[in-house]
Amino acid sequence: MVRLSIIIPALNQIEELESTLVAVLANRPPHSEVIVVLSAPYADPYALADEVRFVEARQGAGWAESVNAGLVAAHATIAHVLSPGAQVSEGWTAAVLRHFDDPRVAAVTPLVLDAADPTRVLAAGVVYRASGQRGLAGAGLSASVIAEAPAPAIGPTHWAGFYRRTAVERVGGLAVAVGDQLADVDLAFRLKYTGYRAVSEPLCQVRAPRKPQAAVRRFRQALEAERFFWRRQVVVGGVGSLVRHGALWTLETVRGIVRGAAPATVLGRICGLLEIFGHRRHGQRLRMARSVVVATMNTNQPPEADQQRMILRIDGAHRAPSRTRGIATERRKLAA
Repeated sequence: MVRLSIIIPALNQIEELESTLVAVLANRPPHSEVIVVLSAPYADPYALADEVRFVEARQGAGWAESVNAGLVAAHATIAHVLSPGAQVSEGWTAAVLRHFDDPRVAAVTPLVLDAADPTRVLAAGVVYRASGQRGLAGAGLSASVIAEAPAPAIGPTHWAGFYRRTAVERVGGLAVAVGDQLADVDLAFRLKYTGYRAVSEPLCQVRAPRKPQAAVRRFRQALEAERFFWRRQVVVGGVGSLVRHGALWTLETVRGIVRGAAPATVLGRICGLLEIFGHRRHGQRLRMARSVVVATMNTNQPPEADQQRMILRIDGAHRAPSRTRGIATERRKLAA
């Protein structure tokens, strides 16, 4: 019986992918499967098809879309997402799986170390700032300090994370609508809001290269950031977050004027705000998912046991791009 599905989105980073595969296959946990999600042709020069299951996503698919495809293809209850370039060692998953014996736990956050300096932390998880920004817990701190006192985080980063697959399905998977740079913290928030828990496991350590974020056009970056803010704001509320968000708008506009990019940034923010009715519908569905999760927890049933799993279509608030419909269809089939 497969207990752990290790999902690696290739993201057309072939050298990094193969480096990660070497480490994973050399230290592969028992009762696990390895899934590589391809968004570009791959020749498989090392003939790994007997050890690795290759899954095709849309050509050019990003991190969130690729991980969703991997989750649909996975057989295990627990999914471990690793970004290409990540390095692991023997027994890296041993301390993690026991956490999932608690049905309330939907995610486990490993300690991600800087591959160039493993004594330093890249991230001990993601955090949400009231202004609507994503942050990294423990970034730059000593690994020994974090190991003794884990930094507070609401969920795993895109570098590495462990998820209860049924919980991720229930809240709709990773949201392509908020972009790859915010998809991890958006998922972490939805899992937390619906009643699940995320725990940190500093004994599980993954090394990853410090790489600059992929360039995103300013309009798209602003649009995705505004969507991310309102998806949370419509269910949590709070005047303080609105004030901080307004201050962020002002700061971004001033910076945009200095850099000559103000029109694109402001237009992206406005377009994201104009989707407010879609954000509200998303909030209603998220509240419904929360009621189902809470009811399940109160009856002490494992998340897999309820007969009418509610699957939240996460892109419903934003006129989902056609490229996500295939994955959404597969996810609805899983709910049957």
